[in-house]
Amino acid sequence: MHAIVLVGGEGRRLRSLTDDMPKPLIPVGGRPVLHRLLDLLARHGISDVTLAMTKRSAAAHDSVGDEWQGMVVHYAYDEPPLGSGGAIEGIAAGWAEPFFVLNGDIVTDLDLRAMRAAHEAAGAELTISLHEVHDPTAYGIVDLAPDGRIKCFVEKPSAADAPSRLANSGVWLFDPALVREIPAGRLNRVEDELFPVLAAAGRPIHGFCHTGLWFDIGTPETYREAEQALSESGEGT
Repeated sequence: MHAIVLVGGEGRRLRSLTDDMPKPLIPVGGRPVLHRLLDLLARHGISDVTLAMTKRSAAAHDSVGDEWQGMVVHYAYDEPPLGSGGAIEGIAAGWAEPFFVLNGDIVTDLDLRAMRAAHEAAGAELTISLHEVHDPTAYGIVDLAPDGRIKCFVEKPSAADAPSRLANSGVWLFDPALVREIPAGRLNRVEDELFPVLAAAGRPIHGFCHTGLWFDIGTPETYREAEQALSESGEGT
């Protein structure tokens, strides 16, 4: 099974940590976030992973190499950056099997095998990992039906408009046919375009709720929270 890790973000909110290194290489609990994500993929039997890159994240190649714990590592560069949608479309066009996409700035112990089993059992076109958050205004938020189908997807809603506190937690499982619905060759984010459209159309997109370890290290505050949690749990190595 294949996976894509989106590592092209500029990390503007984490300056000065990202002045000299790309955000996915920032150490959390003593290890780069990207290394933790690759370990997660390897533990769950992923065979090939593609890092969706920009020139700013080129240092990831030297840090990772072309193989990681038995996985073949590929690199794909977008210049200028085309967003999550452009990266996925450029890499996965023509793929014939479901594949994972992970944001490159999260720390999680998500069970990818369980997520895949739920995706297959639901007959889903897309499954989005979900985690309950305190502040829904900073994330993509879903309205989840009792059967797990996502009824609506709202990116960074106001507190009054948030349909829940269940947030897109940055791991997605795609049916390959969905790639044809992503515009080619232009800047676009699936969180802004594809996900809301699929939900509004009543398509079979499902949420997979996760209550374990999860941090988005996109801000100094969440970075410090992740550092503290890993230190206290003994997972900081």
